[in-house]
Amino acid sequence: DEVLAMWQAFDQHVTTPLAEAGLPFAVTPGNHDGANGERFALERALYRAQWTPRRPAVDFVDAADYPFNYAFRVRDVLFVSLDATHVGHLSPRRRAWLDALLQTQGPKFQHRVVFSHVPLWPFALGRERDYLGDHALEAILQRGKVGVFLSGHHHAYYPGYKDGVRFVSQGCLGAAPRPLLGTAQPSPRSITLLALGPGGQVQIDAYAGSGFDEPVARATLPPQITAHGATMVRDDIALQGQPGAPLPR
Repeated sequence: DEVLAMWQAFDQHVTTPLAEAGLPFAVTPGNHDGANGERFALERALYRAQWTPRRPAVDFVDAADYPFNYAFRVRDVLFVSLDATHVGHLSPRRRAWLDALLQTQGPKFQHRVVFSHVPLWPFALGRERDYLGDHALEAILQRGKVGVFLSGHHHAYYPGYKDGVRFVSQGCLGAAPRPLLGTAQPSPRSITLLALGPGGQVQIDAYAGSGFDEPVARATLPPQITAHGATMVRDDIALQGQPGAPLPR
């Protein structure tokens, strides 16, 4: 009953307003609503029941496992939802699916964006152990020329860059914003906006404030974040002077 009440509130405040505005809403499961594992079988079944009749009006490339692992196109961008809701490596089956998808479909697109809940590497204070740490997955992203990997769970915004991939941790909209590693103040509640253009141009910005119209300046973010042997450099620093580098904010 509690999970159903959660979804009813979400429909009222998020799903229905977006649908009425004509905005497609592509979801990916999280640890509070569709976590993998036998302990969460009911919540996962309810997640599937919630989103199966609410498929976004997008051009699907692979929808066999929607709303968990799936892919769709928007113009020359391939978007991939990756079912990553728990700490630790992905299953071989999910890695193989992503690898095959990127190898067969990825070359058809100018941009490739993967989004999941748990990040590949840690970003936030108090979440140092909540990450995938999956080197095989990282190799798949690199081989598939994925430009952006979006994640949640850490509730702190950071546009990092590591070994050819932008790893972007997104701020939260609700409770418990967290400080980035190496900082003290919680990251502001924010939304993330991606602008993907010709010539490999990628602009990623977070917008905070009561109306989510105040850009978060990169200069307020750490130059780099290092944890568990992985270093992510702020993308404007890592890509300075290169084609597709982010515009200054």
